[in-house]
Amino acid sequence: MSALNTHLKSFKAPKECKGTRCFSHTYANIFNVLIKITSRVPVQASSSLVETIFRVFNDIEENLDNQLAVERVAESQRIAVFEELEEKLERQINRAQRKIGKLGQKKAALQQQLNFYNESFNAAVVAENQAVEDQAAVGQQCTTDDQAFDLANWNLSQQITVCGQTVYLLTEHRELIARFN
Repeated sequence: MSALNTHLKSFKAPKECKGTRCFSHTYANIFNVLIKITSRVPVQASSSLVETIFRVFNDIEENLDNQLAVERVAESQRIAVFEELEEKLERQINRAQRKIGKLGQKKAALQQQLNFYNESFNAAVVAENQAVEDQAAVGQQCTTDDQAFDLANWNLSQQITVCGQTVYLLTEHRELIARFN
């Protein structure tokens, strides 16, 4: 049993196995428990029992080596997948940043168009207000001109009427003068 105890104590976790996720740490804990158990058993044991235990532990170590090989392959695959995903994410981030830049340019162009539209709209409102004021002024002027025309027309009508009456009176006056002469 002392040979078994020595064999168990010689087990060390592989260097590439870091952290408690690796299977070798689990085996190391099992071996430590077995070392405590074998240190309390009698020194003499049957050779077939010792050979069987050695064979079992050799199988465990072989399984551990196989498991570590599988873990190495799985880890390299995880790293490759991670690197591939990282590259894809970088491309997508760069693409998104370019799109954001283009959208920013479009936004600036649209903002400039909106500002131009607002300025044009404000200028149109000012022009419309000026046209309304001009129309009101022209309307007032027309009203004033119409009143002046109506007054002048009335005055002319009155003068024509007076002239007509004067002509009538002069015609009658000639007839009277001609009759009495």
